[in-house]
Amino acid sequence: MNLNFPFLRVESSLCNNQHAYRKNRSCHSAISIFSQFIYNNIDKPKTKVVSIFFDLRSAFDSVSHDLLVNKLMVDLNLEPKYVKLINEGLTNRVFSIHGNDKLYSLPCGVPQGSALGPLLFSIFINKIGDAISCPFLTYADDLVIYQSGTNSSDILESLQKDVIAINEWCKLNGLKINFDKTKYMVFHKDKDVSIKMECHNKLEIENNVIERVYEFKYLGLIFEPCMKFKNILLM
Repeated sequence: MNLNFPFLRVESSLCNNQHAYRKNRSCHSAISIFSQFIYNNIDKPKTKVVSIFFDLRSAFDSVSHDLLVNKLMVDLNLEPKYVKLINEGLTNRVFSIHGNDKLYSLPCGVPQGSALGPLLFSIFINKIGDAISCPFLTYADDLVIYQSGTNSSDILESLQKDVIAINEWCKLNGLKINFDKTKYMVFHKDKDVSIKMECHNKLEIENNVIERVYEFKYLGLIFEPCMKFKNILLM
């Protein structure tokens, strides 16, 4: 059975903000877009950029087969023969434990390291952008949202709405945000000393306060508030 034709069509249906496992997109393209947005905005008078880096817990292993099949049929209108083939490949997966003769089924998840696993995950998470009003980027299960402005309270209020919306989307789709590893940063000019002490407002997910950090490794590159890249660590 030739899978090339339908999946070329699927590729064209994916959100432009998804940069993983796609032609002419990579971690470098995502970093470039994110960095350029920051530079363009912090160059403006009294403007800062606030970004939230989300960590999704065991995202690939948490994909609901039923929800994925529904997305293949409804969102992408994929032909039934291909949906059936994919569903059989997912539902018939088993694993064993060393020293134990029993086989265990895998009720959810897409196979990592396989040819279709990354694409299936991209399809599964494709509609998360519908819940987000701020600029955002995804790279597989890495999600960052960001917003610029001169008033910290306004920026955080805007981002907080998206935080709530993303959390609700994750609940509906069987994914969980790792609260401990989800962080936010404030980017600004080095000379804007006052901004370093701003942002007293809280960003929260279900009463879990998102920690503000002053260094974060995003897609292999260490970001810091003034974008000087003193500590470069590329993948």
